[in-house]
Amino acid sequence: MDGPPRRLRDITGHDHRALENIRELYGESFPANERKPESFIREAADRDDYSLLAMIEGPRVVAFAIVYRSADQELSLLEYMATAPDRMSRGLGSAVFKEVAARNMGRVLILEVEAEESSGSSDAPARRRKSFYRNLGCRQLQGLNYRMPKVSSTAPPPMHLLVVESRTKVKRNTIGRWLEDIFRNVYGVIEPEQAVQSMLSDCPESIPLV
Repeated sequence: MDGPPRRLRDITGHDHRALENIRELYGESFPANERKPESFIREAADRDDYSLLAMIEGPRVVAFAIVYRSADQELSLLEYMATAPDRMSRGLGSAVFKEVAARNMGRVLILEVEAEESSGSSDAPARRRKSFYRNLGCRQLQGLNYRMPKVSSTAPPPMHLLVVESRTKVKRNTIGRWLEDIFRNVYGVIEPEQAVQSMLSDCPESIPLV
């Protein structure tokens, strides 16, 4: 028997019910050290440089993505994406991701993914998430010691940066510009240059995508 019809929708600050659904799913899907305050959801919906995309099933949001689109660099950051636990393994996350990628065609699409080294199990959530994105065409910036800025009282786990990008290598200086933009506009770091250069200090002139 078919379930309720599904549709992808852009969510704005006027979509109060959908925003509340997203807020609840956001809280369920990400650990506290990776979550911004809940007010972030509504703030992102009202910002010109953010977009919220939701998969709606009947009256309910069953998957969503929150995307930052830089005004100064040809890059977008898929900051958060999640699927409701009871709707996993039904292709909803893949559908949302593919729509995000299509809407950001011509830009570098960047993702922060928890490093699988932080968990020892081969079927750990971090490994599954990374495999999910790799199967959708994402590649990792090899050797980059990425440290996501704190968004709560405790530090986030070690992260890797994945990208959707046609090049096989990216210049270190280019990545530096990307990260400075993200640190300023996504995380509110006023002077990100020192932190970014510290992350890139051991990287070669051109960083491979693997």
